[in-house]
Amino acid sequence: MTAHDLVFEYVLGALSPDETAAFEAELDKSPELLAEVAAATDALCQMPAALTPRAPAPSVRERLMATVAGSDRFSPFAADIAKYTDLAVAKVRELFQLIDGEWEDSPFPGIKLIHFDHGPNAFAPDTGFVTLPAGLEFPKHSHHGFEVNYVLEGRLVDDDGTVYGPGDALEKTVEDVHSFSVPEDRDTVIFVAQSGFDIIVPE
Repeated sequence: MTAHDLVFEYVLGALSPDETAAFEAELDKSPELLAEVAAATDALCQMPAALTPRAPAPSVRERLMATVAGSDRFSPFAADIAKYTDLAVAKVRELFQLIDGEWEDSPFPGIKLIHFDHGPNAFAPDTGFVTLPAGLEFPKHSHHGFEVNYVLEGRLVDDDGTVYGPGDALEKTVEDVHSFSVPEDRDTVIFVAQSGFDIIVPE
């Protein structure tokens, strides 16, 4: 059995710790395997809409709630973030643990940051996690380089009306000028890789 045979078990978190470590070692060496994990993650995220709701057994619900409450809830996105940061998947899973810890204030009211170092071949100099408060209206701005805003929790709404949820990446280039907002119902947590931006002040 090869790593390619274990993609869905990995995405579902069904592998043992040793199996997970071995799988992620292969994942860091194989763009093809990374693409399979991303595709499997996307497929599994679409499945709930096709299923009939059914109440879980108490023991299953307890395990599920424990996972949802911890940093493991971000595991399905580890391969994508590894690609953007040039980091090992195992390292990204470690970084996810920071999200439930201390955040630093940003220059923008209500927005908080966690910076972390990326790998040597990452496309952007600034990488980290950002939490955006519910109801935020972020002003129109331009970008110094290619930028990725990858949603981990909550939603982003771009000014063209597109809604981005967990597992979606809002990508912009130096040619793009836009604003975005966060719905009123909950805060949003995103991963960001960027080279800087300029707020556009109305004349």
